[in-house]
Amino acid sequence: KVLIPRNAAVDAAPQTLAGPAALSGFRQTISSPAAVWLITYEQIPVVTIDDRLAWRALQVLIEGRATQIILPVFDRDELKPLAFSDAAPGPHSDGAYFSDGSGYLTWRSHVVLTASIIRGATQLAAQRIAGPALQPGQHFSIANRLYRISRVVSESGSVATVTFWPPAREAASTGAVLNFETPRATVRLVDDKGMDLNLGLGRHAAPTVRFIEDPY
Repeated sequence: KVLIPRNAAVDAAPQTLAGPAALSGFRQTISSPAAVWLITYEQIPVVTIDDRLAWRALQVLIEGRATQIILPVFDRDELKPLAFSDAAPGPHSDGAYFSDGSGYLTWRSHVVLTASIIRGATQLAAQRIAGPALQPGQHFSIANRLYRISRVVSESGSVATVTFWPPAREAASTGAVLNFETPRATVRLVDDKGMDLNLGLGRHAAPTVRFIEDPY
């Protein structure tokens, strides 16, 4: 909420292995599990005193590639399976609201696993409690690990079976939430100088920062 990029790119970086070409010209190519996400935050406005101080503090907190970062993945709402809701915030079960007058808002997307998955899995079954049908290309995260739906295998009512990329970084249990609304990724800086900041006249800058997924 302090340093928000003007553009954010989330790109798959697959790794493939290819053998030598046969006499027929055929070359076998297979996908490697070493594939990762590459995320770029472009043109981050650093214009105020608070911006500059926050950047300087982050630079020394992160310490280059040494620190694992939980990064929000920006996506437009139309690319997410969000329900449309005009409902006003609701009260507690006794009809009372919080002391400041605010209430509860339901999730616009609520999807949970209907069966556990193991590390390395590429398919899951999930139930939609809130939100429209899942579609290929949508991002979600489980425990701060980012995934993208590659194919909807089947759908029966509110339960869908989908394949996803990359392979599951961690095992997840039945009931685990698939976070489509505010997905996150676990990353590190691409290089140790990724947080360098060159201020014009010592005041303004619009740096670009690149991150690579930390799959472990």
